[in-house]
Amino acid sequence: MNIVSYISKTTFLSLIFLISCNTRTSKSVDTSVLSVNDTLHYKVTETLKVPLYFNLWDWKITSNHIVFFHQGKEQYVTLYNIADTSMTYTIANKGKGNNEYLSCCWCKTKKDNEITLYDIMKSALHIYDIGNKNAPIIKSYTLPTDDSGLTLPYTSMVHYKNTQYLMKEDGNETNLRLVDLNSGKEIASYHCVYRDNKQEPYTPYDYLFHVIDNKIILSYCYFDRIELLQIKDNTLELIAAYGEKDNFNVPKDYDLLQYSYLYTATKDDNFYLLKSREGQDEGDEILVLNADTHKSSIIKLPIPIKLLNFDTKGRLVGYNESDSGSVIYTFQEKE
Repeated sequence: MNIVSYISKTTFLSLIFLISCNTRTSKSVDTSVLSVNDTLHYKVTETLKVPLYFNLWDWKITSNHIVFFHQGKEQYVTLYNIADTSMTYTIANKGKGNNEYLSCCWCKTKKDNEITLYDIMKSALHIYDIGNKNAPIIKSYTLPTDDSGLTLPYTSMVHYKNTQYLMKEDGNETNLRLVDLNSGKEIASYHCVYRDNKQEPYTPYDYLFHVIDNKIILSYCYFDRIELLQIKDNTLELIAAYGEKDNFNVPKDYDLLQYSYLYTATKDDNFYLLKSREGQDEGDEILVLNADTHKSSIIKLPIPIKLLNFDTKGRLVGYNESDSGSVIYTFQEKE
């Protein structure tokens, strides 16, 4: 999503005000080399073709639907019946009206048959029940704003628990914030030190994140680094770092940036990180990292994918594009 024009409108003074009112951590730890304990080889067991091409931003698989979040002509979300791939309906219309979106963003959630979307231009977050006909909005929250009434540029969100959300803010600084939307108060934040004293936008230092219980993983999009945080009391504490240190060189032309990590998903106690193949926007290796023990393994896929997920049966699923539309693959480990 392109929200750079909005980011430029946020003022440095408003950032200073928000930061001064919360517990912010940027603790450093020694960076280690991640030892891979096992390599697993997978095969394709099912192929599901959707006869439309999507430049997919994110997605979710529920017990009834495959939910595509994308840049549509009039809507941002399309739901397909998981049984026969027929289109069920679309939601999240573009527009200025009630429950329409000026800048629609996806919030990762784990609860089946619910999706969450937010609009930083309207300072609104909506939760939809997609298990019911026409996907009604079952809950809405107002996003925190600064003194000028502007929502800070939250470029991505993940639901943590109850009314608490992890919200990545990319303005003049990059901070991962834990916020209670019911009270509108920030609980804690984690500061990205790589952008300090840098003039360029956040893009080269962008990262993906996800959460299991009180453990958060950050996987950087353009250099080979992952960080593990722990939510403890009112802090986001860095507890481990693997991969490259802070010697990342930013090319003058951002088109020359090479991808590192492409997508992050979770299942049980493990994080699943899709690794780029030769710096491209697709990959055929998944790094699996246990949230508690930090033991890791590699899943090797027979074909590259752009996104991964798990269906309600716990099977690994991947998405990619084809000449005839979109393809969803189901994988399992080779015997």
